[in-house]
Amino acid sequence: MVHTYYFSASNTTEKIVKAVADNLGQEVLHHNLTPSRIARIVNPAKDDIVIFAAPVYAGRIPVVAAEKFKKISGAGQKCVAIVVYGNRDYDDALIELCDLLNDNGFNIIAAAAFVAQHSIFPKVAALRPDADDLKKIADFSSDVNKSFDRELSFDMSSVKGNRPYKTPAAIPLIPKTNKNKCNKCGKCSHECPTGAIGLNNPRITDPEKCISCGRCIAVCPENALLPNSVDDFCNHCLSKYSNLNDSKSCKIQGQYKSPSISQNFGCQRGHNIRLFAVYLENPGADDPCGQVDL
Repeated sequence: MVHTYYFSASNTTEKIVKAVADNLGQEVLHHNLTPSRIARIVNPAKDDIVIFAAPVYAGRIPVVAAEKFKKISGAGQKCVAIVVYGNRDYDDALIELCDLLNDNGFNIIAAAAFVAQHSIFPKVAALRPDADDLKKIADFSSDVNKSFDRELSFDMSSVKGNRPYKTPAAIPLIPKTNKNKCNKCGKCSHECPTGAIGLNNPRITDPEKCISCGRCIAVCPENALLPNSVDDFCNHCLSKYSNLNDSKSCKIQGQYKSPSISQNFGCQRGHNIRLFAVYLENPGADDPCGQVDL
């Protein structure tokens, strides 16, 4: 049997891990570890095959996902590690996941990083995984199948990443609630991975607990939640750099061009944009720019 364990706030990691598992041609049992309230986590049997999957947040796997993965004990089961990122880079996330699984007693036979639609900015890598991505996923599953009977150890040196892992900065994108749409059903509160939204008043998000994963936005049946705009990045930088000028300007660079950031992300400052990665030239260690995984 194949067991999948995954954290998937906006459902794209779930889509990818299920595609990988379904292509293996075996019975599959899925374990969604995203909600904060999970009755119990089932450990796989010794002969089972295990797949772990997590999104990339600021170049790392989410702390809340890592904590749940650590509760799953291995006994030499063959294991596949997968990270999913929003079209910028996965930095140290894949090697971090592989290290975690090795420490938990699993035998890694394959690892991969796949692109999916960005969880905060859906116009980035929109509608991915697409048909080409699904073809690559199927090819990867085929390679994994071929690895089942091999006794060769997995070459960790082939996994991109650094140790020590990068230190992620906080991303100041706390969802906003449209009170005219919100009916206080509590769906967001039940689904929030970190318990940042209380049941008594689901219109309020605790900024100290929120990890900007977008889970509440994905599950809201009334579409009452929206992410804060990139203005939050601008406000963060302007509050810190009072003399923001052309040599220290907030930009987004990459493969797509647009006249101004306002057309895509609602920035009121008219900054130039190319969709790919937010960065501030020579950012400070605690600046969000360059950390958000676009």
